[in-house]
Parts: sequence; C-alpha cells; structure tokens
Amino acid sequence: MRHIFSIFLLLPAIAWADDDKVARLKKNADEVCQAVLKENHEKLIDLTHPKVVEITGGRAKMLKILKEIATELADQGIKFESIDLETPEPIVVSGTHEFSVVPYVLRISKGKTKLRQKNYLLGVSADAGKTWRFINGPIPDSLRKAIDDFPAKLELPKEEKAMIEKD
Repeated sequence: MRHIFSIFLLLPAIAWADDDKVARLKKNADEVCQAVLKENHEKLIDLTHPKVVEITGGRAKMLKILKEIATELADQGIKFESIDLETPEPIVVSGTHEFSVVPYVLRISKGKTKLRQKNYLLGVSADAGKTWRFINGPIPDSLRKAIDDFPAKLELPKEEKAMIEKD
C-alpha cells in the first residue's frame, strides 16, 4: 500500500517534467522562427540539427548558403511575413533521443500576392528535452537514416502545397 501511495506522489512530478520539456520544445521552435524572420543565420544554424549542418558541408558553408538564399529572395521581392507555430505532437522517445513534430504556418508575400504554406519542424533532443535542435520538413528518407535513433514508426505530416491567401 505504501508503494502505491509513493507512486501517486510521483505522478505530479512526472507530469511537471513533461510540461517543462514541451515548454522548452516550444521555446526553441519559436527561436527558430524568429531567427528565420530576422535573418539571424548564425542563430538558425545553432538551432539546426547537427546532422543537417554536417550534410550541408559544415557551419561556414551553411552560413554562406543561407545568406545567398536570403539575397535571392530579397532580389525577387519575396518576404517572410510570419511563422505561426501550432501545438507540438506528443514527444516520442527512441533510444537516447526524443522527437516531436511541431507544425507551423508560414506566410510569405511577393508584392500583393500572399501565400500560406503549412509545414513542420522536427524537434530532436539528445539530452532528455533540455535542448532541441530542428530539421525543417519534409524530411527525405536519406536524412531519416542519418539521424541517430530516428523512430521507424514516427509519422511525419505529408507535404502540403502553398495556398494563395485572399484578403
């Protein structure tokens, strides 16, 4: 009987730990969004999963690519207007890593045309949810295989086409 009582005492602490993990996930995902909107490429690389940085050719190469993309978009008159995060999916534990899909809606404009694109970030934590690093969806199979402990049964959202927003 005493053991059952001990378990009931621990349940709130377990729930609090999970809430704290989700709060850090949301905070780190929001930092990704702010880095994109403010073109803070260094911060964006800090928050990107290390395997993505490695595959891209390292930090310096990724920084160069991000700057080139930002210049191209600006030259074309394309602007990121907002990124609205939605509720993260439940955290999935696989091996020594934790994973969560964080859906978002990106709004971009080019002149008077406004587009809305639904996508997701895949958050990955290697330290029990203390810090999260992200991969922008959709995620190719080759990258899934390169990520340690990637859960085979983790269902990722299907890619959605950008939609023109009406005023």
